[in-house]
Amino acid sequence: MKTILIFLFLLCLIGIYLRFYNLNSISKKKSNDQVAFTLLNETLLVNGRTFLGENLYTLNNKKKNINDIFGNQNILVFIHSNISCNVCVDSLVTKLNSIAVNNNFKDKLIGIVNSNDINYVRRFARINKLRFQIYWDKNSTITGLNKINLLPVVLMINKNKVVVSSYFINPLLRKFDSLFWGKAIKFIGDI
Repeated sequence: MKTILIFLFLLCLIGIYLRFYNLNSISKKKSNDQVAFTLLNETLLVNGRTFLGENLYTLNNKKKNINDIFGNQNILVFIHSNISCNVCVDSLVTKLNSIAVNNNFKDKLIGIVNSNDINYVRRFARINKLRFQIYWDKNSTITGLNKINLLPVVLMINKNKVVVSSYFINPLLRKFDSLFWGKAIKFIGDI
């Protein structure tokens, strides 16, 4: 089973690399911002998806409606499952914790984790010393939208609870990370 997961992960990375390579070679005349904008709008999830009545669970296993969780603001939502790439997850969590603390955006960052076991979610929050709220997607309502669960995703969700963009870390192309985070911070900083 572990061999299959490793194989699938490597296969996903190769596919992602080829996609980014093609995008980069096709658009050599474009500026980095144009390429980054294109990448931000290509998503593993369906852009335009609206979240309205879904429920998530707190770490105390209390049901909470997504409208109450997201509020009426632009937010970043970190999504991962217990089979996500640990290196990718660690990198995203470190950056999100930094954004939460350094920019005072603690209430504009939300983590959503899919696992069969709420204790995994609790342990994940404790070990990573999360500086933002995390919820358990007990029924895979939101995390089930992610087509490649091996990769954690960060969604930009606007005030109307619509996904406007999403991003996943690509270890082979780290140069796009800073472009994404710059746009993400500006997005959640808009009032």
